[in-house]
Amino acid sequence: MISIDVEIPDWIFFRQALSLSLLTEKPVRLNHGCAFISGNREFEPVLADIENLVHSSGLGSMKRDGISISYYPARPAGWSYDIASGMFSAISEIILFLAPALFKREFRTVLNICGVTHSSLSYPISFINDSLFPMLEKAGLYGGIRLKRYGFYGSGQGLVEARIYPEEDGEKGPSLCRERIAAKRGSIVFSGLNMRHPEDMKALISSELHLDSNNVSIIEVLDSAGMGISASLFLDAEDSSGSGPQPCIVPVCFNIYNSAGDLVFDAEHNLEILTARLHEAAESIEKNILPGDFFRESSFFLRLAGKMPVKGGPGNGGYPEPDLVDLFLG
Repeated sequence: MISIDVEIPDWIFFRQALSLSLLTEKPVRLNHGCAFISGNREFEPVLADIENLVHSSGLGSMKRDGISISYYPARPAGWSYDIASGMFSAISEIILFLAPALFKREFRTVLNICGVTHSSLSYPISFINDSLFPMLEKAGLYGGIRLKRYGFYGSGQGLVEARIYPEEDGEKGPSLCRERIAAKRGSIVFSGLNMRHPEDMKALISSELHLDSNNVSIIEVLDSAGMGISASLFLDAEDSSGSGPQPCIVPVCFNIYNSAGDLVFDAEHNLEILTARLHEAAESIEKNILPGDFFRESSFFLRLAGKMPVKGGPGNGGYPEPDLVDLFLG
């Protein structure tokens, strides 16, 4: 069993450790796992979804002892999974948990998932489908997601169909070093709210990223289960390969409800959150570095595919210690 003794820095580290355990079929013990969940209660529903999936789909077993969280994995056997997740969770986390192992299979896997498509705990579906997957395709990792119904945090009931294909031969490794990064457009998706709030967000995005207002769209969703709002900042990252720009999305999901189901909508606070993410996007443009979350997620998959031997990237900060990929595969 692989034992991880350090304090868990964030949820991405937690989820990637579980993903690597499933991929390698090596049991893992997160010795500070319960402490992390106790200190970050908002992630309890996400972990519960993964635990339910593991136990109901023959993917092994997970145990908590009050201090540590242990995972004893089993190889995925089915080609299609119907998965129900909670209204305070995130569908994206289920896809990202399963994808490393599913890419290594000999046949396509279909995931039909009901739950939250836009959650502040993770990424909206578009981040994976329109940003992460296009990067991974260059390394021979193919996947696609069809959004059938929007489901916002606190309401859920969104529907997606994700398809993960067997790994193919790809490029030696797409570059994560970029010569130029530029703002392309913005998008705001909302449901059940007054139009004034998305219009304020549109004006802010247009001003901070120096975009024409016609390049910032507002989409009102009429058939979601509840209220919600999410913004996406689209960047184009170009390198010298001539393969065309890599789309990068800086996502911003806002909560209408907290994890207890209480209404916590705060328009001013949402604009503060959006401003912080706009500054992150502006820093990527100024320094020509990929956004932090995109770099961390894409480099994780590229290293698993053997297409990225270098651990870090200029200005991206590398990885938390211990290095999980080295720990499981080194």
